[in-house]
Amino acid sequence: MIKVSAPGKIILSGEHAVVYGHPGLYASTSLRMNVELSKSSRKLDLTSYADYAFNKALLSFGVKNSFNYSFKVNSKIPIGSGMGSSASLAVNMSALAQKIAKKEFNLDKINKVAYEIEKKQHGNPSGGDNTIITHGGFVWYRKEAENLKVFSKITPKKNLPNLYIINSGTPKETTGEMVSLVREKYEQSPKRIINILNKIEFCSKEFLKLILDENNTNLGDLITLNQRLLEELGVVSSQTRNLIGLLERKKASVKISGAGGKTYGSGILLVYHKNPDSLINFVKSQKLDMIPVTLGGKGVKIEK
Repeated sequence: MIKVSAPGKIILSGEHAVVYGHPGLYASTSLRMNVELSKSSRKLDLTSYADYAFNKALLSFGVKNSFNYSFKVNSKIPIGSGMGSSASLAVNMSALAQKIAKKEFNLDKINKVAYEIEKKQHGNPSGGDNTIITHGGFVWYRKEAENLKVFSKITPKKNLPNLYIINSGTPKETTGEMVSLVREKYEQSPKRIINILNKIEFCSKEFLKLILDENNTNLGDLITLNQRLLEELGVVSSQTRNLIGLLERKKASVKISGAGGKTYGSGILLVYHKNPDSLINFVKSQKLDMIPVTLGGKGVKIEK
């Protein structure tokens, strides 16, 4: 039996903008996905994304699937909510295949294979999700070109205040569909969308300076500004905007973290409040779960 695990991710800033060459600031989370692999009599079913991902990873590492196998997935990462569940699965399967191929544990190679797997799920992903999930910690990421993705690991010099996540609801649209939606808007009104993306880049740089202790920008103000830009981009459903409005009236700062959603729900919300205890009763009244999340944990690893 082989066991691996990989974290989920949070985008502090840079959603959608990273697809167009703008930088994004990503962080791994304390919520993880574990995968256990063992031999069995089960056959591959390539219509399953998990089976597809594993088979693709095996072939990428030069291994023909000559044995039957079974794997068990145990995940704390919400599915389809912007926390990188599909990328975490891709990274885990890549790490498993590398182990089976008896290759030296190499994060860059795991990341490269996971990115190719992610294309099946998202069409034209930025590569940011698989990168932060593979390496862990905090990553400043920029996709310069298809074959040149630059990322820098960031060592925070300032601890962020306590942050929480609230699930606004699983979007009906996939990440790939939301990326395509922004692409259509870009093609219809390039100047307007470019202007929004440039402002998102400004937010990303301010977040970076904040964790490097190079400015005194208010975290709550940055989160709110970023959220308004994402709303302007059209990736936040009206239902989610209403929920965020209610949370803001309780003096919380809230933004989506991920591709968002247009019809219903927009995935995970990143929430900051100076006194989060004051939100508990409201969150309960709305039948929502508010989960504390620690950022910057370890990336993919082989479990003993």
